[in-house]
Amino acid sequence: MKKFPSKTLFLIVIVLISILGGVIATYTTAHGPWGYTDPVAYISTARSLANGQGLGYFEAGADFKPFTIQPPFYSMVLSVLGLFKINLVAGARWLNIFAFVASIFIAGLIFFRFCRAPALGIIASALMCVFPYMVVMFSSAYSEPLFILLFLLGGFCLLTYLQHEKLSILLISALLVGMTPLTRYAGIAMVVAGCLSVLLFSSGKTWSHVKKAVLFVFVASLPILIWLVWVYFSTAHTIGGRSLDVNWGGFSAQFQAFRGIFMDTVWKWVPFQSNNALLRYWLRFVLMAIGAVIILALSLLAERRLHKDSAEGAHKSGMHIFAFFGLSSITFLAVLIATYLFTSPTIDIDNRILLPFYVSTVMSLFGGFALWQSAWFKGRILVLQTLPWLIAAICVIWYFPQTRGEVEFYHSGDGLTAYHWDHSEIIQAVRALPSDQPVISNDWELLLLWTGRPIYGFWNTFPSEPSIQTTVYGSDPRDSTQTVFCAQGAALVIFNDFPTQLRNQAGGSFSDQLLNLFDGLSVYGTYPDGKIYLCP
Repeated sequence: MKKFPSKTLFLIVIVLISILGGVIATYTTAHGPWGYTDPVAYISTARSLANGQGLGYFEAGADFKPFTIQPPFYSMVLSVLGLFKINLVAGARWLNIFAFVASIFIAGLIFFRFCRAPALGIIASALMCVFPYMVVMFSSAYSEPLFILLFLLGGFCLLTYLQHEKLSILLISALLVGMTPLTRYAGIAMVVAGCLSVLLFSSGKTWSHVKKAVLFVFVASLPILIWLVWVYFSTAHTIGGRSLDVNWGGFSAQFQAFRGIFMDTVWKWVPFQSNNALLRYWLRFVLMAIGAVIILALSLLAERRLHKDSAEGAHKSGMHIFAFFGLSSITFLAVLIATYLFTSPTIDIDNRILLPFYVSTVMSLFGGFALWQSAWFKGRILVLQTLPWLIAAICVIWYFPQTRGEVEFYHSGDGLTAYHWDHSEIIQAVRALPSDQPVISNDWELLLLWTGRPIYGFWNTFPSEPSIQTTVYGSDPRDSTQTVFCAQGAALVIFNDFPTQLRNQAGGSFSDQLLNLFDGLSVYGTYPDGKIYLCP
């Protein structure tokens, strides 16, 4: 019998791991993807686009405003699903499940296609599939899954271009990479990394390299530049909803804060490190710096060792994988630092924000392994060949219990996008109200998401001086929303989490005023999730 090709077996395993990722994400989101404020904005904007209302949504004042805080591509993709009358919360769920399957597959396919150690594709796919925060984010209704898919797909096309040097492939790769900042602003880093990769590795003379790099960056930058110009003139002259805010006096302290949060977050990705077992900060910093220097030095030496290889061999050495994703890690980190230090409001540095850094670092690290194997130890030193597998095995063993815990936690549905809200009696009652009747609610985002109608936010306009009024709701003329309540016959929808919100707003001493606030109002309906009041 003819021997079954081992390379084909590798591809089959990559496909099976991708399918496994889809099964995990499907199970995790069985009761809905999880999400809070950002998904409400994404999905509401997508609904507005699908309904022909434009790129925006109804904010807490029930006014339609342009969507400018986040880039629009995720909402634009969702709006296409909305054209087919698909429930957009379910659409976000399935879009991100598809993105998970595709991302796992493309991560493996990159090694299968562009290096001499195609088995490393199995490792890359496995580490994408089992990493707990990959599962968490791809089980959400956020834009990170689409961002990572575009990043990997754009990287794949860029590597294809570097191998074949066709103009059409260059333009496709530039367009795909250019969609990353239109999905998350930090994708600007990937545009820079792609430009540098084209500049460094294209064929021809120096001027030819420069022209190709300029063409790449022009095509890749065009979508985000158009968007930023539109945002600038649609708002109070802000850049992507953010403003420059440089505090030179506190610059050092702010950088120290970033460095501390970054180190604490990333170091917990390392096996056997947790809140209770973190190494001392200075030791973590030294180890990370030494590791980065060693990896870079070995890769440069390996590239020099392979410099006289044939063109095809050079393309398959792994250097292009190492370089593009390594540059992506560096530029992504630089963009985060600049955003954290020089813009307002300050961004959060957490596992969600740093997830692309995990993806690029894993891809770059194993691109380095492929390069080293091509240069030195292919078929020679078995221990070095098995080192990537050992690292992967340790990571999988360490990540698996954490991933299983996250899967079980989110399986029941969490946040505003959980499916159980679609069947909530109070939300169904709001849907049944006349379309021209205003609605006010203490959870306006929840009602906006599930009813699609403009909602006035209770807390956005509630009087701040005094912090909590002592008279019945609707009697304070300082609050324009209370005027709407009685003058226009609005429905006041108060969910059961109102006491908690009241304590957060004014402290526990005001909890006794809860009953006074709604005394004398007409009760339209009482439901398991709350009450609906009308002005008497």
